[in-house]
Amino acid sequence: MLTSFFEKSNPINYVIIGVFICFGYILGGFRDFPEMLTLSALGMHFLFMALMVFGMFLLDFLIRKNHLTKNNTFGIFCFGCFIVMLPVVFTERQFIIAMLFLLLGFRRILSLTSERNVEKKILDASLWVGIATFFYFWSILFFAVLFFQILQQKHATYKHLIIPFVGVLVVASIASAYWLVAHDMFPQWRSFTDNTEVDYSTYHKTSVLLPASILGALLVWATGNKLMKLSRSGKKSKPNQIILIIALATMAVISLAAPTKSGGELLFVLPPLAIVVANYLERVKEYWFREGLLWMLLVTAVVMVFL
Repeated sequence: MLTSFFEKSNPINYVIIGVFICFGYILGGFRDFPEMLTLSALGMHFLFMALMVFGMFLLDFLIRKNHLTKNNTFGIFCFGCFIVMLPVVFTERQFIIAMLFLLLGFRRILSLTSERNVEKKILDASLWVGIATFFYFWSILFFAVLFFQILQQKHATYKHLIIPFVGVLVVASIASAYWLVAHDMFPQWRSFTDNTEVDYSTYHKTSVLLPASILGALLVWATGNKLMKLSRSGKKSKPNQIILIIALATMAVISLAAPTKSGGELLFVLPPLAIVVANYLERVKEYWFREGLLWMLLVTAVVMVFL
């Protein structure tokens, strides 16, 4: 049932998944915020709810534009389920904004495979990742994905490697100008850095431990399967599949580097993991297995919202 429904790409699929994300935010996000539900607070809730739905559409655009999956909605279905089964992500607003900017940067990084307007694409990617860094410092690690993609270009030059630093300088200059106007002082750059902590006591809670365990199992199983099948990928799709795995590994490191471990830091892993799991679902021939996996994700998401 779920397999045959999300195996297609119909407008109703996007509506259902978007509503499902809103459902998760209302039941999970509202509950976990200690603030009073004033008019301004409600406005912020609806804004970030809309940003999460926008993230779903952005991920789908990224998938389709770069042919990361076949013509289906398995990717955004997995993304929606991952988010709802871990409602603590709705409370990490800085992570949400940083994740969206990283997705925008990743979109430009993937487009480098066409080798047209390379300089512009590198600059765009640098700007997006640079902006993400201001919301969550360890987003800076995503520059590793950009440099990896640059080095894969047939006609890469030293100028291409310099452009990301120019992008960072542009973002830093704009931020300095804003800080000077708004606060009458230059920003204290050390205040933007985050110290990494290794306290995983929050993961003892069932509401975090169960979804984290499922995500971890899917990460190992689906990524391992993808690596084994990578040699069979077509010449045209292989570069994107490689950079997807690199991005997933980088996002995992970005999550591990979070200053506090609330479970919300796993948000960074969800977009690339959703694509990898969607690829796995496409390769599995057993209908009952795909159906069971999709139902497991959906049921877990619904159950975790009420825990």
